[in-house]
Amino acid sequence: MTYEELLNSVSSYYGSSPELLENSMDRIAYHESKGKNVYQEGGGPGAGLFQYERTFKDDEGVYGQAGGMTARNRLAGFFGNNVPDWLNQEGMNNPEIGFDASRLNPEQQKMLFLADKRMTPNVYMTPENLSNLTNFWATSHWKGPESQYEDRTASFDRDMEDYNKFIQPIDDVYAGNDKLNRAFPK
Repeated sequence: MTYEELLNSVSSYYGSSPELLENSMDRIAYHESKGKNVYQEGGGPGAGLFQYERTFKDDEGVYGQAGGMTARNRLAGFFGNNVPDWLNQEGMNNPEIGFDASRLNPEQQKMLFLADKRMTPNVYMTPENLSNLTNFWATSHWKGPESQYEDRTASFDRDMEDYNKFIQPIDDVYAGNDKLNRAFPK
């Protein structure tokens, strides 16, 4: 399966356009990592464009499966018996190591994101839901405590104001945005 095949499949499933999904992913990646393939600032467990967590500890300090491995497994399911080598990492099944999304190229990380959202119960990448991207991000991607919702959504909105400064205004905000792709030349 190629990136384009997965993008088209997910966009068709939700009645969204590939351009809308691309634009939404670019914006979320900008908020999460400023479009850079980095670890979470301050040394947190998030990695890559979308800050998928490599490790997770519960309230008792016990390691469990983190979001990065969950997303990886969801994407592997789309490949069936033909899982590509880039989805296998040494130690990934050890929850103290986990799956490191930053080791994937941007297109592979977008595939991870698409498969994760497509297979997450009650997450819908429809045009209606993506029209309020702040809420979509806060309810479908961010995993922080509800008590921080207002602060985190305000941060997302500020980042979107900054993001918009980098691109020329376009008639259809959901079409033609290739900012993230330009940030990561092939």
